[in-house]
Amino acid sequence: MEIISDQKITDSILFKLERIKYEKEHNEIIKLFPLEKIFIWGGFIRDCIVEKEYGLSIQTKDLDLLVDDLSFEKKTNHLERRIFSGKGSLKLTSLNFNIDILNLQEIYFLNQTPPLEKNLENALKGVDFSTSSLAYNLKSGHLYNYRALQDIYKKEINVLNNYMKVGPTIAKLIIHANKMNFNLGKSAKEYIKNNYSEKIEGDILEYLGIKNQTSFFPTIKEEIGNLLKK
Repeated sequence: MEIISDQKITDSILFKLERIKYEKEHNEIIKLFPLEKIFIWGGFIRDCIVEKEYGLSIQTKDLDLLVDDLSFEKKTNHLERRIFSGKGSLKLTSLNFNIDILNLQEIYFLNQTPPLEKNLENALKGVDFSTSSLAYNLKSGHLYNYRALQDIYKKEINVLNNYMKVGPTIAKLIIHANKMNFNLGKSAKEYIKNNYSEKIEGDILEYLGIKNQTSFFPTIKEEIGNLLKK
């Protein structure tokens, strides 16, 4: 993992953050944790960098916060349980924008057997796609990169880990590549070639339904068909 200070990236992140309209109570929840313990990670940071590098305008509908605070449970046990997900994260919704606050200590892939050390580096190594393996600290302004920047600058997306079912993983890969005008990298192509069958199309449609993106199904089918011909 590398730690980077880049004012242009910081400015892009802060600009995008300023456009988010938080509810007052959501700000109060975020303030439960010291800023040095809070990291924005994954897609939000990726989108900021892609916008800066390639002049795109990407509609971002969610923000994932990773909190490295051993007192997470104690600080949040007074909150209504309805705002907690099944995995223990805080799910906040405001004006069609979602904020997901995750306790680093409870990341499921760090609790596998044998368990991994619970730190930011292992969290970034464990994400699904290469372009999501980065985080930004709200206090220091430092960017933490595992492999994301390398692939962003190559304009490709690769599979690092697979925790979801095959159908949703394939759909998510193609949607993300399409959104950023990226190519599928070697591991992404191999994953699709090795795992796709018509049997999983129901899972793809189900995933797209949850994301309100069923109109994207023909594009996914076309991308898969083109890839399998090669």
